Amino acid sequence: MREMAVVPRAGLPEARSRSLSRPARLGGFSAVSFCSQGREGEACSWRNRRVVRASAFDPFVAYAKAAEAAPMLTRSATCGVLFAVSDAVAQLGAAPRGFDGDGPRRGLDWARLGRYSLFGSLVNAPIFTAYYSLLDNLVDGFVGVAGVSTVLKVLVDQLLWTPFVYLPLFFGVMAQWEGRDALREAKERGWGITPVLVANWKFWFPVLTITFGLVPKDLRIPFNNVCAIVWTAHLSQVQSQSLKSSGA
Repeated sequence: MREMAVVPRAGLPEARSRSLSRPARLGGFSAVSFCSQGREGEACSWRNRRVVRASAFDPFVAYAKAAEAAPMLTRSATCGVLFAVSDAVAQLGAAPRGFDGDGPRRGLDWARLGRYSLFGSLVNAPIFTAYYSLLDNLVDGFVGVAGVSTVLKVLVDQLLWTPFVYLPLFFGVMAQWEGRDALREAKERGWGITPVLVANWKFWFPVLTITFGLVPKDLRIPFNNVCAIVWTAHLSQVQSQSLKSSGA
């Protein structure tokens, strides 16, 4: 068998030749690459260079590692932060100016922001962790077809869980923390078929179809929390309107 030797292309500096095989820093990424040699020992180009290893800060990887180490603490912290962001968005979007519309914007209501953060971390994250686990066990135990299972979970969530558990709980707890009648708010704002529920259906039916059909189980809560920034901002506005109408 004839031996073959790799001959550097004439005119290619030795330092440059060595640099092709060294780890490179690419915008925060540490990469090791290799090149496909063409005929007659042609030098590699960026077009055929393949990245075989890259390491950088990845939020999804960081979340997965944190969730593996401390699952409930990670979910609670994430949910608390995102609920606070949602309320901040709602406050900034609805912050009134002066009577003629030209005055300065009102600052953030930090107490309200804190209530939303506490609800997200202390209430929302724990109950959804338990709820999703129970829903998976019940539905997947009876239905083996993935598509049917997804549809059934969405229907249970939107026709039973949301109108008779979650929305009454949300409005009731927030009213209690604001010093108002929790049972009255839970019944008027959250229980049964309400304008809030109808708006909820428009947003959450498609989101939950993706959640139960495509998103891995360990990423459902963070995925829903990110999607819920818009929805929680809407709930925050509804809750704020209720607070103003009650004169609290």
